[in-house]
Amino acid sequence: MKLQIGVIGTGAICQDHIRRVTNSLAEAQIVAVTDVDVGQVLGRGMLYFSF
Repeated sequence: MKLQIGVIGTGAICQDHIRRVTNSLAEAQIVAVTDVDVGQVLGRGMLYFSF
């Protein structure tokens, strides 16, 4: 079972966190991204998830 990770906030550091998790931690996966700016969530989410 993989460690499921949610990212809160989609600012500049968000991309770095997602990249590190997806590239460095085989036993982890990003399962959620949230922010008060829905546009940012959709923009960042589309880079890493298929909806």
